[in-house]
Amino acid sequence: MLLCITCFLTCIASTLKAASVKREVEAVRGASGEIVQPWDGKTVQDLHREYGNIFKHGNRNAASHLWSSFLLDRAPFMSTKRLERLAGGYCAVSGSPVTPMSQTRYKMSLDRVDGSGKQVGYMYYCCWPCVCDTEDFIRVDTKTIRTRDGSKQYFVAVIGNPCDRPRELTRRFVQPFDGRRTTIAESAAEVRCGVGGRLEGATMSDNGYVILSLFFDASSDHGVTANSEFASMCEDRKNNGYNSGMGEIFRRVAAISPVEIRASLAPPDTMKIKQLRMEAHRRGYDTRGIVDKAELVALVKESQSKELRTLGVKQLRSEAARRGLDLRGIIDKADLLRLLEGETDEESCSSSTAPESACTGSAIQ
Repeated sequence: MLLCITCFLTCIASTLKAASVKREVEAVRGASGEIVQPWDGKTVQDLHREYGNIFKHGNRNAASHLWSSFLLDRAPFMSTKRLERLAGGYCAVSGSPVTPMSQTRYKMSLDRVDGSGKQVGYMYYCCWPCVCDTEDFIRVDTKTIRTRDGSKQYFVAVIGNPCDRPRELTRRFVQPFDGRRTTIAESAAEVRCGVGGRLEGATMSDNGYVILSLFFDASSDHGVTANSEFASMCEDRKNNGYNSGMGEIFRRVAAISPVEIRASLAPPDTMKIKQLRMEAHRRGYDTRGIVDKAELVALVKESQSKELRTLGVKQLRSEAARRGLDLRGIIDKADLLRLLEGETDEESCSSSTAPESACTGSAIQ
């Protein structure tokens, strides 16, 4: 009898223990849709040991998006401090494993994708030529990342999606090191396109760009940027056919669909349908079933108008300045709103496809 009671209590304890484990481990789907298992790596060396699991089809050339997704997929199981420590463990340009330290950390000033100006931050590289490729192609966007400590918005380093034009992966080019003719598919085999123009394994930023790495905070660093420090060396490298660093490989990948810098409240009439859908999605709208460009334009315009009215005078003036509008005589918020909304209407009326009725009396006199 005593033995039965002991067994019964042991079973209950085991069941409760198993239940507690299930409650602690939340199912998370990765960038490719697979269920992600918790990972207990704590050091950069632990991350580097995952190389063979991250890069399954070839080398890491121009495939740092896979390092990034490996970490971001597992971020819910990590502390913020641990994520940020591990995220400096690879080169954002080449994909090479690196040890984060002062010798591999470079302070960069890059354009934000929304056209709101420059952002200064740190990136980690395997060698200085990555500075040049970064300045030419990498931009800064945002991404809200959930860790064990909660959600936090980060600045991230991004490029455009090369799978917007997948045929470019098989276009031949000459590597400057040895004159060898190759393709991205051959030299950067991990840059692979899936269904619907998706870059396999990539995590996308808030504005729909490929995340290569975090763009680390450098707000307390008042020193010179690597852009300035290596300017002459980058010019010399350009004049010599990019014969150092990754050569043409990363540049070819990033140049397929370069990030298009535009004002965050750019006139919808100037956008293409794909851009309109992306902008509407970013603003939380469901565009399924909408096929007419005019409907998408109206949807984004309505959202932009609401957004404009939430901005302060200083922000409205900055937005008007970015659009190149004449601010002379403009004093209060109402005038700024009329100027910005009127400018959007004028853009619409200047379009050859705009109906005449939509433009009557819309211009600012």
